[in-house]
Amino acid sequence: MHDLNYTDEDHGTWRLFYKEFQLHIRKNQKFIHPFFLDNLHVLDSFSEEIPSLKDINRLVEPIGWSAQYVDGYAPGWEIARMLNQNIIPVSAKIRTPEEVFFANEPDLIHDVFGHIPTLFSEEYRSLLKRWSSISSILPVQESDRSQFHLNKLIANEGQSADQIDQLKQAASLLAAFMSKNPSPAYMADKAYFWIFEFGMLKDSNRAKVFGAGLMTSMNELSKIASGDYQVGPISYEKLLEESLISDMQNSYLLADSINSIESTIDRISHSLIALMGNHSYA
Repeated sequence: MHDLNYTDEDHGTWRLFYKEFQLHIRKNQKFIHPFFLDNLHVLDSFSEEIPSLKDINRLVEPIGWSAQYVDGYAPGWEIARMLNQNIIPVSAKIRTPEEVFFANEPDLIHDVFGHIPTLFSEEYRSLLKRWSSISSILPVQESDRSQFHLNKLIANEGQSADQIDQLKQAASLLAAFMSKNPSPAYMADKAYFWIFEFGMLKDSNRAKVFGAGLMTSMNELSKIASGDYQVGPISYEKLLEESLISDMQNSYLLADSINSIESTIDRISHSLIALMGNHSYA
């Protein structure tokens, strides 16, 4: 996929997000982890217009990474394979002006503003590699594909409110089933969701946000800053609890230290290896 010709409205949405995002970060910086906050400056050159893929590649090249376009919300197994090759997936799509503060589907704003600053943290990259090294080789089952396509349909524009409700009911039923009958890919995907998208990590005795989904959802970050949310310790068991990725979350998982995230990923890795050894997959 090559660079697209974005409209003036698209560039306007980008500039509006950049301006509001900078204000939002300054206002809530005590709730943001150094993984992100210490590296936010790397996006300074992207303030006026949507960067091209070449621009993004030029930015991440010094840390040994590259970027590649994906079509919005991408399958977790594809993300794992790309990350394991030091490729950061970025969506070619950009949200509408009405979705500046919360978008239902990952877009270029989410990927650039949410993921790239943390990528410049060596500790964060180490966590990504720890997760992707096992997640990139997992078999994919039909239940995994079904869940992806349901979530993709929910995120896509053009659905009526009734259709969205029906799709969410189906996704909820499937998520309930998969939480009790987890496939290897499902377990890996949940870890990615609760660590790299909605992750929170204690720093200076305070819960701080570093997940890309939280960083680029200004409504959700404001909710966290207000204290209007529930939090529990990150664990293997907690990762498997039912959740819908298209909805704003009301509770989050908090890691006390880098070691607790590493231990959780390692526990998942050992479980995945055991699952793969006990089952045959097509």
